[in-house]
Amino acid sequence: MSEQPKLSQDAIALLRRVQARILAKPQQLDMAGWVSGMIFSYREPFRRLAANPECGTTACIAGWILIEAGITEIPRASSIGNAATKCLGMQGDYDDIDLFFASDWPEDLCYRTHVSSSDQAMAEIAAEAIDRWIEGDGCFLDNE
Repeated sequence: MSEQPKLSQDAIALLRRVQARILAKPQQLDMAGWVSGMIFSYREPFRRLAANPECGTTACIAGWILIEAGITEIPRASSIGNAATKCLGMQGDYDDIDLFFASDWPEDLCYRTHVSSSDQAMAEIAAEAIDRWIEGDGCFLDNE
């Protein structure tokens, strides 16, 4: 009997929407933080982004998962990763989701993030990471 896939078709569709957004607005991708402006406060930047995704606020892949899933409120900053994990239908803690941290991406992608010189290049790398993560059914096959 074959193992059930980890990623549902809904999760894949959600990731494809995130991927399209990242490629369309590469300047709004920032893998260094959940949502920009969250150093002192996380609720207001997230609400602003949820209310108007075109406002210029940046987010990482997990942040964009929440926006694309229609989430408008988060109880605390660390909940972004866990909420995004839940939106993907995955079990466990967000620390287990290697897609959420560029440092956990396959070595070639991780290296390219360090030498990328533009928002567009970083968006293309992130889009490739999403492709590979979907291909690995919720993990990077290169990292196993």
